[in-house]
Amino acid sequence: MVAFLACASIGAIWSSCAPDMGASVVLDRLRQIEPKLLFATDGTRYNGKTQDRAAVLDELLRELPSVTAVVHVGGPLAAGSQLAWRDCTAWAAAIDAPAELTFTRLPFSHPLWIVYSSGTTGMPKAMVHGHGGIVLTHLKTLALQQDLRPGDRMLFLGGTGWIVWNLQLGALLTGASIVLYDGNPAWPDQEALWRFMDQHRVTSSGCGAAFLINAMKDGVRPRDFAPLLQLRAIFSTGSPLPIDAYRWVYAAVKPDLWLASISGGTDIASGFVACASTLPVTAGEIQCTELGVAAYAFNDTGEPVIDEVGELVIVKPMPSMPLYFWGDEDVDPQGADGAGPHGPQRATSWPLGRSALGRPGADVDPQGADGAGPRGGAPPWGGPAASGNATAKVTSRPTPVSGATATGSASRRAAAR
Repeated sequence: MVAFLACASIGAIWSSCAPDMGASVVLDRLRQIEPKLLFATDGTRYNGKTQDRAAVLDELLRELPSVTAVVHVGGPLAAGSQLAWRDCTAWAAAIDAPAELTFTRLPFSHPLWIVYSSGTTGMPKAMVHGHGGIVLTHLKTLALQQDLRPGDRMLFLGGTGWIVWNLQLGALLTGASIVLYDGNPAWPDQEALWRFMDQHRVTSSGCGAAFLINAMKDGVRPRDFAPLLQLRAIFSTGSPLPIDAYRWVYAAVKPDLWLASISGGTDIASGFVACASTLPVTAGEIQCTELGVAAYAFNDTGEPVIDEVGELVIVKPMPSMPLYFWGDEDVDPQGADGAGPHGPQRATSWPLGRSALGRPGADVDPQGADGAGPRGGAPPWGGPAASGNATAKVTSRPTPVSGATATGSASRRAAAR
């Protein structure tokens, strides 16, 4: 995160992959952009076991001749590692000398970072976002949609290969702090993350729906061992949150908080449909579209539909839509129909309620064909293993299924219906 902020301050372009990704997965992405400087770690620790990643980095450097320097961010194997990475500088040495903080003035659309589509239908598409569009959108999403305030502490579970890592950076724009959690949130036991959030006084938490679902199935009751007095909101994403999980959160985690299901995309680095602290919470429903998002569901004949499944189409530009595909600057990443770089997502139309039904590709192994990573399948924080077109249903009015309601930004109340 420090390295990203340094890059942004001088106008350098950032891109990241999770350190547990397989070499082939990383190369499919980084070969396209030909990076000059690589921040790399020697290993990771997961479920109490250390994974040596030095051989993966050796392969990356052989296949990426554009890299002229490496900054070694020490991992669990740093003390005994003998690394032969070219022009390698230790992280401690890189930040040892004090330097004046300066900011380069840049155009509104100067590239900020490069993010990638899932690659499930071919090579991952390298999408470029601009400084101005991301700043505007992240301020809107985090300050207005998610009600993040100065002094808050935000924790959003996700690795550097998932777009929520990029999104949480926007918390700094609101005056909030970011709390980072490394490793499996359910290790050494299912209480680990909840105790961590209580200890660090987290006020806003985000995770994949699967994390909440797994905790529910395992019978975890955080309120019995972690009061979470400061926690105001939990944001669930990556897959649908079932009604039973809503009930569990209000019964087992905290009866007075704001539980919101949200859905967005890597292509906009934020949300299409999300939440608002002034609206009721209905179990199984997403509260609203995000501000400034002209989201509609079209049927097969291109007509807007309500109360049925359709194709989600964004019909007007958004500040955080990609500037272009890296290496193909003349191609409009929104496409001729404005449906976005990976085609229209399946979703539904509008007015009051929206239920995200799911997305294909959730069983794709993020480690890649070489299986070089320490685990396969979906990430432990519950995010999607691979992004893809989402399916959803929008209703003309939220159904008052037995779930929870929360009203008012200042005094939220939750009650089972």
